[in-house]
Amino acid sequence: ELVTQQLTPQSSGVSKFGELYGMIANVNIFLQNTKDATYMTEDEKSYYLGQAYGLRAYYYFDLYRIYGTAPLRLDPNPVVNGNFNPEELYAGRASGSTLMGQIKSDLTESLKYFGDNNSFDPYNRGKKRLIGPKQLQNIWQQKFICGMQRYQLMITKQMKLICK
Repeated sequence: ELVTQQLTPQSSGVSKFGELYGMIANVNIFLQNTKDATYMTEDEKSYYLGQAYGLRAYYYFDLYRIYGTAPLRLDPNPVVNGNFNPEELYAGRASGSTLMGQIKSDLTESLKYFGDNNSFDPYNRGKKRLIGPKQLQNIWQQKFICGMQRYQLMITKQMKLICK
């Protein structure tokens, strides 16, 4: 449908939140296992944790930007940890403000783990690349908040006119 541009409310061309939850699950498992790892130095751990938190913030920012609300999964994949109960696995949508709070938290953690490390690996991942997404997230949040305030003000004015 996406290729032929035959999009409907029942078939939007994108499903399952754009398959981002598989990548988020991988990041969550990575975070769980890396924090306990004994086979790398603390500097290496910090560098990789900084990347992982930044990546998770990016995935949730994409979900927030596209959908507004989405399930928030911070626990490593519960199925991997042995939970197969569908009622316990179901996660309702988190509010936009909850998602934005998590995005900010992940970006803060990422910057904390990068610390003073401003080096780049061959793939150009590192702290300097994270500053852009953090600024973009702040701009997007301000746009969303200001937009909502204007919308609420407009509704209030309309209600006053109707109720006169």
